[in-house]
Amino acid sequence: MWILVLALALLLFWAVGAYGRLARLRAAVHRAFGALDAHQLRLLALLSELEAASGSGATHARAQAARAVLVAAGAGLAEALAVARARPLDAAALDALAAQQRSLAAAWAEWRRSAQPEEGGDASSEDMAQWEQRHAQLEEQLAGVRAAFNEAVERHNAAVAQFPASLLAWLLGLRPGSRL
Repeated sequence: MWILVLALALLLFWAVGAYGRLARLRAAVHRAFGALDAHQLRLLALLSELEAASGSGATHARAQAARAVLVAAGAGLAEALAVARARPLDAAALDALAAQQRSLAAAWAEWRRSAQPEEGGDASSEDMAQWEQRHAQLEEQLAGVRAAFNEAVERHNAAVAQFPASLLAWLLGLRPGSRL
């Protein structure tokens, strides 16, 4: 009888400890996503500034169309970010966010090509250089934050897959997360 009670007590203490570890790792993923979210919001703020500055710089039709696509891609990123914010470990939400990030990168590149001034040295080339510099800084910061998020997801996934914690994760419905 004592052996059974001791075994159940050990199992209970192990389960509490394993759950605590899984909960800490999930919280780390949520914190890492919070940092990623903040940097994405800075990128969206840059797009809002660019949209507000639509009266300055190149105004030919190709540049205006590219800017409209860029703004639409930013809106899509904002929507995907809101969904992923609620479920940062959900594979579908993160896949949609990654797709929107790629769409925004392509739209930015197209806008950059279409908004290039025909002649160098004027005010619009200086404006373009400032937009490029700010965007490059944000992307560089975002790359570091994205790497930290992916590392947190990998630690979480390793813990969820590790036996015997995988049994507890299965009982609790905890699934591996998706990387960005």
